[in-house]
Amino acid sequence: ARPFKQPSWSGQSLKRKTILVWGEQAIGDEIMFGTMLSEFQSVGGKIIIETAYRLVPLFRRAFSQLEVLARTDPPDPNLFSENIDFQISIGDLGQYLRPELSSFDKNHSYLLADSRQTEALNIRYDSLAKGRKRVGISWRSGIEHAGLARSLDHHALAKLLLCEDIWWLSLQYGDIDEDLAALEKGGVSLPYVDRDVDPLKSMDDVATQIKCLDLVISVANTTVHLAGALGTKTYALLPHAADWRWRNEGKECTWYPNVTLLRQTQPGAWSTVINRLMQKLNKSSQELP
Repeated sequence: ARPFKQPSWSGQSLKRKTILVWGEQAIGDEIMFGTMLSEFQSVGGKIIIETAYRLVPLFRRAFSQLEVLARTDPPDPNLFSENIDFQISIGDLGQYLRPELSSFDKNHSYLLADSRQTEALNIRYDSLAKGRKRVGISWRSGIEHAGLARSLDHHALAKLLLCEDIWWLSLQYGDIDEDLAALEKGGVSLPYVDRDVDPLKSMDDVATQIKCLDLVISVANTTVHLAGALGTKTYALLPHAADWRWRNEGKECTWYPNVTLLRQTQPGAWSTVINRLMQKLNKSSQELP
């Protein structure tokens, strides 16, 4: 919870009113709930967004007509102003904007990477890929209570990286040196790691990376949300007991039309998922999802 004292918005008219929408939970959740903000703008009124500092550049670019502020503790004193009529957490917008499954048909990619940075990075990655398909890979979840079940083991990751004619780019955040050492010990070609990009400091830089790729493959972590919101074709690799947001069956993603869901058929077994992926990746580039 955030300590704002303004009345909670309950769906009433916002004409000539100001509302504060504050982000909640993790970065991926904020990106996911952000799929509703474009539609929320049509409700009217002035909208102020308080979000994680790493998302500020992306949200300002996507919602240029809105005021976007970084979340701090304590909050920016201006957010306690009596000129703000209502406040609501970003997830709570769902009860008004996504009341049923058909409401999600309004979802679309909405984030934009910096065009100049993307152009420059695209040239550099093109020289490294040398005509191969460019695929980003993220294999581990950092969620403390469920990260292990969501993450690829070294065997599954190594098998996937054997796919031919692919230039792999690591999109994995956090310390990956141990993972890379295990792959190298097993004789596997390592994905390219761009040391100029740190996802834990700048999501804008990661967005630039993703826009330079043909495809993203990721376990259920922030990478899926960022790629989904940017409109890049993505495979999300899900454990048998998937998180609520992915529903419990089907390959279509409710939140992002460009994301395809690949699910374990039994707990802990990534082999079927990896085999399906390898079949797709070893086909021609025209047959990529």
